Amino acid sequence: MIAVRWIVLAVAAASVLLALDRLADPRVVALAVVDPVATTVAALALLAGAAAIMLTETGGAAGILLASAAVAWTAPIVEGHQGLPDPLRSAAAVAGALLVPVLAATAIRLGAGPPPGRAARRMSQWVLGTAFVLVGAIMLIRDPLVDPDCWANCNAGSFVLVSLPAAARVLELVFAGYLVVASLIAAWVVGAGVRRSAGTGRLDARLAASVAAALATVSATVLALVMAAAPPYGGAALVHRLPVLITATLLVLLGAAVATAAVGERRRATALARFADDLRRTPQPGGLETGLREVLHDPGLRVLFPAGPDGRFVDAAGRATPPPAEPSSTTELRRDGAAIAVLEHAAPVSSAGDLELRIGPAARLAVDNERMRALVLAELEELRASRARIVETGDAARRAIERDLHDRAQQSLLAALFELGLVRARAAEQGDAPLERRAAELLARVDGLIADLRRLAHGVFPAVLDDAGLEAALEDLAESSTVPLEIRWGLAGRLPAPVERAAYAVVRRVTECVDGSDRAVEVALGRVGDDARLAIRPVVRCDLAGVRDRVGAIGGSMLVSEDRIEVVIPCG
Repeated sequence: MIAVRWIVLAVAAASVLLALDRLADPRVVALAVVDPVATTVAALALLAGAAAIMLTETGGAAGILLASAAVAWTAPIVEGHQGLPDPLRSAAAVAGALLVPVLAATAIRLGAGPPPGRAARRMSQWVLGTAFVLVGAIMLIRDPLVDPDCWANCNAGSFVLVSLPAAARVLELVFAGYLVVASLIAAWVVGAGVRRSAGTGRLDARLAASVAAALATVSATVLALVMAAAPPYGGAALVHRLPVLITATLLVLLGAAVATAAVGERRRATALARFADDLRRTPQPGGLETGLREVLHDPGLRVLFPAGPDGRFVDAAGRATPPPAEPSSTTELRRDGAAIAVLEHAAPVSSAGDLELRIGPAARLAVDNERMRALVLAELEELRASRARIVETGDAARRAIERDLHDRAQQSLLAALFELGLVRARAAEQGDAPLERRAAELLARVDGLIADLRRLAHGVFPAVLDDAGLEAALEDLAESSTVPLEIRWGLAGRLPAPVERAAYAVVRRVTECVDGSDRAVEVALGRVGDDARLAIRPVVRCDLAGVRDRVGAIGGSMLVSEDRIEVVIPCG
């Protein structure tokens, strides 16, 4: 493929040189179908763009098309070169008729995005194939000697098998209609690419090249139709020269835009190679996505790691993430035949596909390690969520038991207490002193049971915690606790319910561990960013494993230092 690129470029350069030599003849300029400066600059721009994109690893097809456009652009001049052999002049006639198809195919491939999809490649092949069939058929039956509209070459018909002027005229009309259709297809594909890229905010040099190619296709179609309707020997110089100048200007823009895109692609390819080498030498855990965004200049890029055969994906932090929205905008990185990462691009970029080729076994191992790290983080996240669900389920079950104790057992004991009171009163009326004493003893025991049951039904978390919030619950705890509590409140509003329960559990456990003779317990609450922070003094020397587990179950942490207990709980 590389050899084909340079062969086509060499042929194009030779054609351009022949045309430039012919442009020195004033009779060619007098035909009014060329402008020496515009023609020369456009041809050189196309060659420069072709050479630049051929130097990239993914621009072979586009470079061949651009070089072919340079040939087709200068072919009408070569066709009129009297000093060339007739077969070469006849071949130039064929090449000149292919300017619009070649430009249309270029616009389709550039406008479909890098790299172009299968549908775009098939469409460009259809455009070129149809043109070759029509032009080939015309050249086999069109005899220049009997064609009243010939102007550049009226005697060289090396490919004519049979002279059928009427049939040739019909095919020429069909070909004119084909040129209109091809230019419309190119404009439609490029328009879709512009709308797609505008939605992502990415309007790069490659897209500019596709727009220039589409406009040049339309302009060249107009030029071809004008040439068919009014051959240049009619003297209508402006009618011919204006579309020539417009087409030449657009071809210059096309070549410049393609060259700019090629330079950018080579820079990205070099950056990718450097990135892959750095990834192999010094992998940064969690830095794959950030690095690729910088290298590919795609701030919306996502790196997804397959998390199982069911199509689940996680990000670098182990969080579950939606699968890629459009398979056409993804690039898979594979190791040992299995996908280890999927890149989802905000806009298609050719260098991303190049990454799959450039990244070596050692770098793939680093990416696979990144995937394993993400999966471990995902398992840890699932474990944390599971612990949080267990704590929440336990709290719900405890509240249900507390309600049952309050609504059933406590009410039954109150009824028994009332009955015992009646028994005691009747024994007193009847003068039964032993029964009265026994009833009084039972009353005291039942009253004690009711008090214990009330404390048990009150539970670890008082109702005021859920109803009024952590501040009110801590104030209630301060009033009922035998240990003095000094609370410094630094929160503007309420915290999520699990966070409030965890903070309350820590404070309550500390008050249970502090000797009543000790100094007061100082509790400071505040919020830094998305984290709730709790600082408690003094440090207690008792088992805090239960509240530590509760804090950890919701993603928090507890640090016991020499002078304080610090608790940090995320509120997100």
